[in-house]
Amino acid sequence: MTELHNSKFIKRFRELEHFDTEEQDAVLKILDAMIMKNKMTDVMSMDAK
Repeated sequence: MTELHNSKFIKRFRELEHFDTEEQDAVLKILDAMIMKNKMTDVMSMDAK
């Protein structure tokens, strides 16, 4: 697994560890959606070339 190097991400992920499970799941869903959107945008831009 890749280690995080961005200190802003590290600080925020440490804060998330104090959230309850439901809140952590909500954050993960948002992150997953953003990652998927980014991947889809990359695929769409490759198709446009």
